[in-house]
Amino acid sequence: MADKCYALLLTLFINFNLYSSEIIYNKNNIIITKQDIEQYKIIEKDLNYLNDNIIIKEIVLIKRTIENLKNNNPKYFEQSMINVKSKNFYIKEVDQNFLEEYLFYLNVRNDIAREFMSNKFEQNKLKSIFENTNITFGLSKNECMTIYKTISIKKLSIEEIYNILNRKIIDFKFKKNYENKKIDVCLSNNITNQIIQIFNDYMIENSREDFLKFIYEKK
Repeated sequence: MADKCYALLLTLFINFNLYSSEIIYNKNNIIITKQDIEQYKIIEKDLNYLNDNIIIKEIVLIKRTIENLKNNNPKYFEQSMINVKSKNFYIKEVDQNFLEEYLFYLNVRNDIAREFMSNKFEQNKLKSIFENTNITFGLSKNECMTIYKTISIKKLSIEEIYNILNRKIIDFKFKKNYENKKIDVCLSNNITNQIIQIFNDYMIENSREDFLKFIYEKK
């Protein structure tokens, strides 16, 4: 009886692992399994993808980034991977190697975005990043205890937006001269995070060409 139970458990274990390791993508030395896709969904749980093909493209880019930097820029690869591993980041139900590959990719992408921001982004174009958004802030005459009006982010100065991006706003409010009056502009943690996310997305998108060039060029 014990042997039969053991055989049944072994069969279930094998079937489970076969499902997890089911190959979904196999091209140009890049292999992606069903497990990779499920792990990516766990990591990016706040994103809703229309289908798995989008996730597959993301994982392909992650693996291609790693492989190309190993060959083309080994010094950067080694230093960045050491930095990722040193953080000892952990997510339950996600393989550590897969997680470290994902974090490595983010690290590379963010490095290039920061370099783009420092060297190529024109600060006078900052407000244009938010011109198609409907972000507004409350206006108050009593330290944000009550709100009497709202103001669009387009009405803020470049300096004020940068202060938000750099999280220099204390207690989510700051003074501003508006309509010949000194008033309080009231923020929140959610609005602050939204502004930072929009800005970061812009930098990542507009530095994509630099990102791809960095990956494929030999150093």
